[in-house]
Amino acid sequence: MKKAAAIYSRVSRDVDGVAAAVQRQEADCQKLCSQRGFRVLDTYRDNDLSAWAGKKPRPAYEQMLRDVRAGVVDVIVCWHPDRLHRSPKELEEFIDVVEANGVDVVTVTSGDRDLGTADGRFRARIEGAVARKESDDKSRRLRRKHEELAEQGKVPGGGNRPFGFERDRKTVREDEAEVVREIARRVLAGESLYRIQNDLDARGIKTSTGGSWSTTGLKTLLVNPRLVGERRHPRVGPTKAEWPAILRRSDWERVVALLEDPSRRRNPVVRKYLLTRLIVCGRCGADLRATPRSAGKGGGPSKRAYGCPPRTGCGRVYALAEPIEEIVIEQALQLADLAETRTMVADEAARRTEMVSELLAEVAEAERSLEDLTRACFVERTVPQRQFAVLSRELQNKIESARSRVATMQGGSVLDQHAGHVGDVWDELDLEQRRAVVQGVIGRIELKPWQPGRPRNVFDRERLVVTPRWATLLDIADRHKPKGRKERAAAREEYMALAREA
Repeated sequence: MKKAAAIYSRVSRDVDGVAAAVQRQEADCQKLCSQRGFRVLDTYRDNDLSAWAGKKPRPAYEQMLRDVRAGVVDVIVCWHPDRLHRSPKELEEFIDVVEANGVDVVTVTSGDRDLGTADGRFRARIEGAVARKESDDKSRRLRRKHEELAEQGKVPGGGNRPFGFERDRKTVREDEAEVVREIARRVLAGESLYRIQNDLDARGIKTSTGGSWSTTGLKTLLVNPRLVGERRHPRVGPTKAEWPAILRRSDWERVVALLEDPSRRRNPVVRKYLLTRLIVCGRCGADLRATPRSAGKGGGPSKRAYGCPPRTGCGRVYALAEPIEEIVIEQALQLADLAETRTMVADEAARRTEMVSELLAEVAEAERSLEDLTRACFVERTVPQRQFAVLSRELQNKIESARSRVATMQGGSVLDQHAGHVGDVWDELDLEQRRAVVQGVIGRIELKPWQPGRPRNVFDRERLVVTPRWATLLDIADRHKPKGRKERAAAREEYMALAREA
């Protein structure tokens, strides 16, 4: 009977994706099988998979070994021994399997391999060591090449086309670049990645590979230093890239601080109430909570409502949410158009911009220190690893703290961009952005108890007391009764800062 042959082919990298290299290997192996009188049982192909260090599974190789163990393979045919393995660990496993099942190994370029003898195994191990040395040398050369490219800020090779750039990775694709700028503006305005993702999908805007967006993909896009014309390498650090920037650095740094804020929820709570933790009980001062009213025996959906919780409050103030929110929205939009509000927003935006710039400078300095420390520990070997662990933890904490403070200052972005005409864009805002507007213009919302003799079936507007935020801040300053004009201005600034932090 003819021997059953298993043809194995592999190529580490298929740039064009057409499997031409493995097809050439298989053609030569088929020719050899015909010359030796082998019956080809099956062809096992691992295309675009490296055998170095065995880091990635090779499905076809593993299937071939299973068939060898099952006793259906008599001879393994490959183009060259290094197509089978380049790792000594894999070689030893291969020798055990082949020897235990009495399988021959035949190659097109190097002849037969008799792994059943000590000399044959010795020769295979020598060839395996040489192949491993070749892989190590190639890896070292590639690593140095990429370091040199990073030092010069040149385009790295491989991978998919970056969104916002052409296939050469250097020329800006303007239509996609405008989408990147839009996404950054919306993130800074407080819009969620989930909502932006849904909007991009609805508009038919695809990723650079033609797929749909995800929140993870959006974050990866936005935090990439490529957007500001910068290339980063773990051993080289940041360098100026040869491609132009799409975003202004100040905007990009604010986006990164916001998205990488440690306190940012991975699975944010989806709110259904506009005024949760913004409205207080007019009787005891406790925060009102979402307290839906059951539809009762008649069925139907429950009605949204706010109520004072009995555990932390008096539990005696309650009202349906819809009329309260309608009044608050009406007054918030009116307040947003007032000159006093626009002045307050402009003043706070200026202070916030100054503070954000200082914090981002701290982040940049700490990141540079961390890069220098990493290079000193792992490249120059001048800093012990124990000391590196302590110092790097301190720098990471400093970076996270500064980013958290920057993230908390993004809340006024909606008012910063739309002060004076918030009503024109109100319908386009999501719930969190609307909450930011309410917080930005209203200082206090009180729901007073129902008074006997007042109507019950219609909400009594007199129960709701809405105080403008700028008036609340001035009242705080007035209570301190500063004597002079400068003292009054200083007190106002101090308490506005406290209110922002709160």
